[in-house]
Amino acid sequence: MDLEKKNNCSQNIYKKDSKKGLVLINTGNGKGKTTAALGLALRAAGHNFRVLVLQFIKGPWKAGEAKIMEKLKPLIEIEQLGRGFIKFKNGKPQHTSQQIDNAIESFRYAREK
Repeated sequence: MDLEKKNNCSQNIYKKDSKKGLVLINTGNGKGKTTAALGLALRAAGHNFRVLVLQFIKGPWKAGEAKIMEKLKPLIEIEQLGRGFIKFKNGKPQHTSQQIDNAIESFRYAREK
C-alpha cells in the first residue's frame, strides 16, 4: 500500500462523525489476548474514542492489566464476564447448566453494549 492510500485509510478510521462502532474479538489458547485488546484500547482512547473491553474470563483471578485499567476509567471501561474454565473429562467438556446460562447471558449483554 502506498503512503497516500495508507494516510487516507488512517484518516477514515479516525473520523469522529461516524455512528458505527468497531468490534474486535481475540480468541485462542495461551496468553496475550487481554494484553493485545488493552493495547488497542489505549490507542483508541488516545484518539478520544469511547472504549469498552468485555473480557470473558478464564478463571477467578484478576489479570494485572485489568488492575491498572481500573485507573483509566472513564476513558476505558473493562468488564469481566463469564464464570471461567470449563473442565474436560476424557476429551469432553464438563460444563454445568449454570455455566451455559452464564455464557448465554454474557453474550446477550455484549450484544446490547
